[in-house]
Amino acid sequence: MMHLNPLVLVGAVIGVITALLVAAYAAVKDKKTAMGFERNMEDGEIMRRLARYARPYLSKFLIVGVLMLFSIAYDIISPLIVGRIEELVAGRSVTLEAWGKGTDDYPRRHIRSHVTLDDINEAILYNPRNCYQNYNAATNSSERMLHTYMGTLLPKLRNVSYSTAGELSPLLNDPTCRTIGMGTRIFLCGARGYVSWQGTQFNTSKPVNEHGIPIGGARTVAAIGNLREMSTDYLRAAYYEKYGVSLFVGVGIPIPLLDEELAHDVSIRNEQITTNILDFGEEERPIGQTNYAELRSGSIEVRGQRVRTAPVASLRKAREIAETLKGWIARGEFLLTEPVQPMPAHSTVKGLKADDE
Repeated sequence: MMHLNPLVLVGAVIGVITALLVAAYAAVKDKKTAMGFERNMEDGEIMRRLARYARPYLSKFLIVGVLMLFSIAYDIISPLIVGRIEELVAGRSVTLEAWGKGTDDYPRRHIRSHVTLDDINEAILYNPRNCYQNYNAATNSSERMLHTYMGTLLPKLRNVSYSTAGELSPLLNDPTCRTIGMGTRIFLCGARGYVSWQGTQFNTSKPVNEHGIPIGGARTVAAIGNLREMSTDYLRAAYYEKYGVSLFVGVGIPIPLLDEELAHDVSIRNEQITTNILDFGEEERPIGQTNYAELRSGSIEVRGQRVRTAPVASLRKAREIAETLKGWIARGEFLLTEPVQPMPAHSTVKGLKADDE
């Protein structure tokens, strides 16, 4: 079966469309009449004037062109990369193709091969942000449908999307990360993995409710594990329509009950976990609060009307992970580890300010 490089395929389609448009324009004999207005300047003269105008800005045009090409290439390649991770874990063969400049000691400039997980020396999954401690619910009051990282948001407040497994979410059961830190052994996509660092967007400055639970996205963990031991039951490639790619990652973290305080923390219930409702139709403006018991009920009240709710995370998978991890521990197949370094006690998320702001 012939293999087509996606970049070449897209380039060919763009090229054919461009050629057809040029041919159609060239086929019009009386261009002035066809365009519906009088024009006293020839095409060549217009192009020369445009070139003279653009010459001082040539470097900027080149930068914009390169960024456009990079953006197009990323949009094409990223779904392939994420999908290939799942295919490798499933035991399938994937195509590997790479190019390089070539050096005296590594002269090869191109290679194309088919590999499986068994052909790779080291296969390591490192994910820099997992297990978001609470997360905002999302809705959309605008007149048009929005495609977001929280899924498709229907117009006029017709649905609410939310994430995390609520009372089963690990970082909500240990809200200050007393037992979770660097070196903590965890369940990662069906394998034994480890917390390697605090995750990106780790934030301890969020306000908490009366039960000590942060309201909105707070702490996260970075995780690492052996891809060879993982299962596609807990690691799946995903694509959000008209938004982009993602990877569904199943994580379970054991929390030892060291004292009464931790016993109290792990008894948290969905009705005690508060989160914000953000309106993505108004630049993610907070428009209310709710709790996970209400979100799990299937509908909540937003601005005086009942709105359907749906989760991004799978509660069924969360329960499955919890039972699997419990079984490993009971059979002595999974030993708990004490963190070698605690999570930061004080951390905030800084925004990036554009130079023209």
